[in-house]
Amino acid sequence: MSAQNPFQIPTCFKLDIEQRRRERFKKTVVTAVIVSVAVVIGLLIEGCVSEKSQSADQQTQAGQTIQTPAQIADPAPAQTAQQSISQSDLPVQPCPVVTVPKQTVAPVNPPHITGAAVYLVKSGDTLSRIAKAHRTTVKAIKVANNLTTDRLSVGQKLNIPSA
Repeated sequence: MSAQNPFQIPTCFKLDIEQRRRERFKKTVVTAVIVSVAVVIGLLIEGCVSEKSQSADQQTQAGQTIQTPAQIADPAPAQTAQQSISQSDLPVQPCPVVTVPKQTVAPVNPPHITGAAVYLVKSGDTLSRIAKAHRTTVKAIKVANNLTTDRLSVGQKLNIPSA
């Protein structure tokens, strides 16, 4: 005679409870993924809109007009909009001037009598970039320096043959 515990949940109900937990977990994960994707899409759209408005402001300040596809097809409304807005109505904002130093690849030492220059390798340099800057070929640089690979190290001195 086996006496069952009246407070124990039968095994058939335990499986049903586990299945409900799994389904609830799946729904939670799917909902979290959907919300995350929606947030990312919203941020992307907001960034694109603000980027477009910034470029529109810059073009307006530069005196250029921005035309929508409808205005391109019918240029008359764009002309009336230009006539209604004068240059004095636009806000004046200072335009920052940023000068970017031009980076050039220059030889460290002046060219030798033999027509070859010595170049000191900097971070980010490649053989093809150096060859292009000195108007020579990668193969010529490899031969002049007895290189077997394209690998360079910072601070390495390369003999640059004349073209």
